[in-house]
Amino acid sequence: MAGFTFMQKTSELEEFNNRPAHILCLDDEASVLKSLVRLLRMNKFNVVVSTDGHDALQKMTATQFDVVISDMRMPKMSGAEFLAKAKKLAPDTQRILL
Repeated sequence: MAGFTFMQKTSELEEFNNRPAHILCLDDEASVLKSLVRLLRMNKFNVVVSTDGHDALQKMTATQFDVVISDMRMPKMSGAEFLAKAKKLAPDTQRILL
């Protein structure tokens, strides 16, 4: 039975590794978002962008992301505040603060 569990987990990992990560990028500066999108899409990641923390949180309720990348200094909601709320919405999503 333990072998079956191991094989099942291995199969799940292979499936995960065969799909591109779904990444949400949050920054209030369009030039930074453009650079992130170019870099990430060049490496075959699926990328969604937002310029506002509230909008990004709405996107997180509608879509599951593997990674969230956020700028720290933004006008309406800081990156730290956004990532704290994002953790509550999606505790398994990896979070990166720029």
